Amino acid sequence: MKLIKIGSKYIWLWVAIEPDHRQILHIDISFERSMLIVERFIASLINTYGNHPVSTTDGGTWYLPQACRFLKLKYRLHSSLKRKAPWKDQFNT
Repeated sequence: MKLIKIGSKYIWLWVAIEPDHRQILHIDISFERSMLIVERFIASLINTYGNHPVSTTDGGTWYLPQACRFLKLKYRLHSSLKRKAPWKDQFNT
């Protein structure tokens, strides 16, 4: 997810990328960044690709855990402030 400016407005660009093949799975935009927006984004991925662990690198540590718990998904937060063990041990439930 990235905040971009279009004209005089700022919008959030959401992109889901498959990690092994680096294929773009889904793109969306929103005017805000919230638990409901990320829940809708992830739910659209579940409808298309099924239930898989979720990982984020955008630094928004407050909304992903809530959305993933609601959707019953494992998740991982990549944060420059928090260093964890290897990738496969990182998923929360």
